[in-house]
Amino acid sequence: AWPTSCFARGRRLRRRDTSKLFSEILPRAPRRESTSRTPAQPSLDYEDRSADLRPNEMDLRRRATVRWAGRDHVFHGEFGEGGTVDIDSASAAGPSPMEALLLSLGGCMAVDILDILEKGRVSVDRLEVEVEGDRAPDPPRRYTSLRLTVRLDGPQERERGKVERAVQLSREKYCSVFHTLRPDMDVEIRISALEG
Repeated sequence: AWPTSCFARGRRLRRRDTSKLFSEILPRAPRRESTSRTPAQPSLDYEDRSADLRPNEMDLRRRATVRWAGRDHVFHGEFGEGGTVDIDSASAAGPSPMEALLLSLGGCMAVDILDILEKGRVSVDRLEVEVEGDRAPDPPRRYTSLRLTVRLDGPQERERGKVERAVQLSREKYCSVFHTLRPDMDVEIRISALEG
């Protein structure tokens, strides 16, 4: 098993001298103000194909419709070309709206990570992203902190740097959901190997 990495906002830990576990805390990238200067692109240890991830103009607008199902707080969501999902505040018929947000964040980062690793020629057999959120006790009861655990099976120990870089690029550059969240939210991301 290869070690666990940890990315978080605002703190830094030393790497532990152990073959089974290390933790390295990286600060969350601050939001850039719009300037006339072109921001520096992150350096990659493999061919930079970031242009492949850029959407065309037709991909820049999204639309979804939510209709009440006629019972309790259950709603039918419609999106894309006929896709559907049920949303339920009781988390019975489907995820609650706040759980759907966690799924959206985890799914968005998972897509980024997988795409970047595939372009970096890193073999991935399994990938999962677990997302936990802590909510404020008073309305609007927004998430005040999030913890993401990225678990992978397939990458070799020598490719650990590419895995960490893929997570960092998703967080700092590519994940649309992450960058839609409030910038003052405390977010921590861990990376570990999938067991079994």
